[in-house]
Amino acid sequence: MGTLFVELFTEAEQIMFIKRVGIILLLSENRSNYAIAKALEVSEATVRATKVKYIAGEYKNIAGAVRQQGFDSDKFWSVMEVVLRGGLPPKTGPGRWKYALGKNN
Repeated sequence: MGTLFVELFTEAEQIMFIKRVGIILLLSENRSNYAIAKALEVSEATVRATKVKYIAGEYKNIAGAVRQQGFDSDKFWSVMEVVLRGGLPPKTGPGRWKYALGKNN
């Protein structure tokens, strides 16, 4: 993430910001409130509140930005995965210890 983002926001604020963007992205993909809440580990009430604002057009610039041709959703979701895991390696699967020890080669 950019230096300005890191300097301005605490770690908790960064996580919440990224999760909110994730909610908006998933809402734009017509995912269910339940699926969004489970995927991003937020409450369904948070998703509902965001959805009300999304439907009212309050996030039209963000929704438009994620629809742009240059938006890399794969990169966004890989960052989201790291954020949701708190920087921890996957719990299972090949390579989990290499990841944990910083041996990603």
